[in-house]
Amino acid sequence: MAGLSARALECDAEQTPTGIDTLDEVQLHPLMRRGLLEGGYNVLAEQRYPADREKKRRSHGERCDIVLTRSPGEDLIDPLLADTLFAGHGARAEDAFWIEVKVVHQFAVIDGAVKDGVPYTSQLLQQATQDVRKISGAASLPWRAMLIVLFAVDKSVAEHDLIAWAHHCLDQGLNVQSPVVRGFAMTDRIGNAWCSVGLARVRS
Repeated sequence: MAGLSARALECDAEQTPTGIDTLDEVQLHPLMRRGLLEGGYNVLAEQRYPADREKKRRSHGERCDIVLTRSPGEDLIDPLLADTLFAGHGARAEDAFWIEVKVVHQFAVIDGAVKDGVPYTSQLLQQATQDVRKISGAASLPWRAMLIVLFAVDKSVAEHDLIAWAHHCLDQGLNVQSPVVRGFAMTDRIGNAWCSVGLARVRS
């Protein structure tokens, strides 16, 4: 959350016409990774899941948005280097913390216009739930979570909807723990005045 709130304050200081809630998910990932790095975590981006790490083409396979390891500069063990001098170097996949990220906007800029409602519901109840299904399938990983960045009109809406999302996942047969939620107020530029970040552990 620190990386997001820091950038939101920078937008205010720069008096930018748009805020962080107009950025898409890919644009927000570096801000989240920066906050985690500054918090002392070792952060890896776009890592292939264990079931796909042995595929010879590194471009093939499903990837996880953020993976945390314990030691600074530590990568995951690369099975494709098994017969080289670098065999076994790095962290085991099962010792890392794997995090899928979904960004949800109650108010969003779509095709140049501010819209609310339909994209928000789809992002939260369909796309975020699909990511939970993906990370749930990696049964060999004991440390997994879903992280939702939710931009909303106010704190009460954001926190209510994150809990509603968790209950929706449970209704779908997905083992999601109640999210730990933190948030911060932000300047209302397009309708969003609050950002909540919810982290929910995911089990098989």
